[in-house]
Amino acid sequence: MTRFRRIGLTLAAVAALTFTPVLPAQAAPTAYQCDAGRDKDGVLVVFRDRDYGGECRAWSDPRYGDLAWTGMNDDISSLKNRTPYTLCFYSEANNQGAVFQIHAWEWWYNIPSWIDNQISSFDYC
Repeated sequence: MTRFRRIGLTLAAVAALTFTPVLPAQAAPTAYQCDAGRDKDGVLVVFRDRDYGGECRAWSDPRYGDLAWTGMNDDISSLKNRTPYTLCFYSEANNQGAVFQIHAWEWWYNIPSWIDNQISSFDYC
């Protein structure tokens, strides 16, 4: 009986290994890249790199008092204001510090050097 038991366990192990589906490994998450679903009319789109490159974030309600929790604090180099509103970008959290104002539908592929990689909050002007 012990011999049949060993054979049965061996066959069960072989069957389990043979018929277990092999799934592809999960890839590491990629950077938050803009696509047509995010980069569209009606939203503010900010980019980590110049020329609308690198990671991006998009807001349909462009008011954000502290970018520290978004991964984009002091890390914005280009932007697209695809809204009908004039927006103000601030060098400090809570809409404080130096102000960079852009008008409705205005795009900046390279924001001015005095505010480049220094934006910490933004709101309607």
